[in-house]
Amino acid sequence: MPGETIAVELRLHADSPEDLERFGLDLKRDLDDLPDAELSMAHAAAPVGSKSFGDIDWTQLLLALAASGGALTALIGLIQSHLSRDRKVRLVIDGDELELSGLDQEQQQRLIDAWLARRGDKPGRRG
Repeated sequence: MPGETIAVELRLHADSPEDLERFGLDLKRDLDDLPDAELSMAHAAAPVGSKSFGDIDWTQLLLALAASGGALTALIGLIQSHLSRDRKVRLVIDGDELELSGLDQEQQQRLIDAWLARRGDKPGRRG
């Protein structure tokens, strides 16, 4: 990916392990199609003495995202499309966190706009 990138950590939460895996798989599929983003999966620690790399850790997805061109705004919109009452995603960039959950649209938008403004990105209505 040419140009400057930012590292984004997505921490996922769902009410059950099955929903968490389904949530992670659905989000991964859509993130794979997101332009200007490179996804890597976190792996759970393998048991001591094992030659395995460990299972995929569906609670955490790691992205390298283009620092310009609206990629962060597109990412937030994509995440919002996957949220429900029992699902949450926490975006972490350089220690700056934004938690997206099942809040009503207006509340969620105010939080997003404030977070983007604090980061120096342009807030505004999306999708």
